[in-house]
Amino acid sequence: MPPKLILASVKKNKPPKNYVPGMDEIMDTTHMRHSRFWFGGNANDWELAGYESGKIKEKPTDASGFPLFKKEHANLRHAGPI
Repeated sequence: MPPKLILASVKKNKPPKNYVPGMDEIMDTTHMRHSRFWFGGNANDWELAGYESGKIKEKPTDASGFPLFKKEHANLRHAGPI
C-alpha cells in the first residue's frame, strides 16, 4: 500500500496595508525574473520569456517611489569586500 500524501494547509499572511517593500526585496524579485527570463529563452519557452520580460519592464517604475533603505535597517553597515 503506497503511503498517503498529507498536505498541510498553507495560510498566506497578507502584508499590512501600509507595507512598503525595501529596495532589497525589489531587487531580489527582479533578479529572479531575469533568471526565469533567461531560462525561458534558453528552453524556447517564449510564453514564459515574454511574461517575465513584461514584469521586468514594469518593475523600475514601481520601485521609483520607494525609499532605498528601510528605517529598521538604518544602523546596518556594509561589511566591505571579502
